[in-house]
Amino acid sequence: MTATIAALIEALATFGGAVPGIAHSYDPANTPEEATPDILPFALTLPVGMKFATHAFQGGAPELKVKATQTIYYMPSDGVPFYQAFRPNEGNGVTLAAGILTLADNYYAALKLTPFLAALTSPPPVHMPAVLDMPFGIAAYAGINYHVLEFTFDLQIFL
Repeated sequence: MTATIAALIEALATFGGAVPGIAHSYDPANTPEEATPDILPFALTLPVGMKFATHAFQGGAPELKVKATQTIYYMPSDGVPFYQAFRPNEGNGVTLAAGILTLADNYYAALKLTPFLAALTSPPPVHMPAVLDMPFGIAAYAGINYHVLEFTFDLQIFL
């Protein structure tokens, strides 16, 4: 099962790297030590949980549900609270608002083209389209606060 979870995380990291506007995408095996300007914006994909079950109606086929996050670190927050950063007169608000919303649109457009991540995963395939939440916010990476988009995925496969 570990190889399957790793394949799903790798598929999400590959997907993140293909979204227009994301400069780099990382999985747990190759996270950068710091977020230098040349790698921003970048996506970091991490597994956060899993469930395993068997189902009699499927002939006992095991089901694996994996929850993962893909956080996109967009730009340093410079101490400006996220809700204020969208105001044109506050720090980098205009740059942030235009850029981060465009990036969110690009992400959803890319996901619409690959809802099952089918082209990215080797068997067993994902059997349920990606279901995700996406809050905007501020998160720290290597001691620096960044404006982020954090996508939480629930993926389901039958083994």
